[in-house]
Amino acid sequence: MKYFLEGGPLFMGLLSLTLIGLLWTALKMPNKVQTVGRLALGLGVLGFLIGIFEMFKALEQLQGSISQNMLAGGLKISLITPIYGLIIFCIAQAIQLFRRP
Repeated sequence: MKYFLEGGPLFMGLLSLTLIGLLWTALKMPNKVQTVGRLALGLGVLGFLIGIFEMFKALEQLQGSISQNMLAGGLKISLITPIYGLIIFCIAQAIQLFRRP
């Protein structure tokens, strides 16, 4: 739950819905599994880019020096969504690999 909130409820929620959609797609439309996996990867990257943008916007508003801890913390948090998207993408690839022809 901690990472869900830190990663941003909007993109983490969208990625969670994509994961549910992936599982449903695997059962009902197995030929679309890779498409849903790519969607999750794209959403993760988009969440990362928006997170980086917001981080730099916040750092720009600070007057004075920026600590390494603050910068590293911002980068760490912005990496949550692409990691989640990549995990969903890997699940989609595994489903596709082990699916019966």
